Amino acid sequence: MKKVLIATISIVLLLTMSVSAYARWAGLRTCEAGLSFSGSTANCTATAIASDSTITATMTLQKRNIFGGYSTLATWENLTAENYLRESRGYSSVSSGTYRVLLEVTAVTSGGQTDYKEVETIVEK
Repeated sequence: MKKVLIATISIVLLLTMSVSAYARWAGLRTCEAGLSFSGSTANCTATAIASDSTITATMTLQKRNIFGGYSTLATWENLTAENYLRESRGYSSVSSGTYRVLLEVTAVTSGGQTDYKEVETIVEK
């Protein structure tokens, strides 16, 4: 009786782990933030790839302040796409300093699974 119970619990755990792995695979796969400069313009890019999902992102450009934290210069919200998101935005009048692009991405599959990632890229100008 004990062996049957242990075998049943093992099978249930294996099935649960398989479903969790599949659910993760079905969501957000790639999430990248990019930052480059051309003269006094900061070029910010967001890339996200998800299977069978609606992708929504917020991209924020920030500059390091004298206290070591970051001050927000621009925020682009509600960047939305199906399965593949690629957005570029520019911000003028940047001077020398340390800049960061923060990208927050949510992917929701057609089955209702939600995946969230936050990434950043820091670049010195």
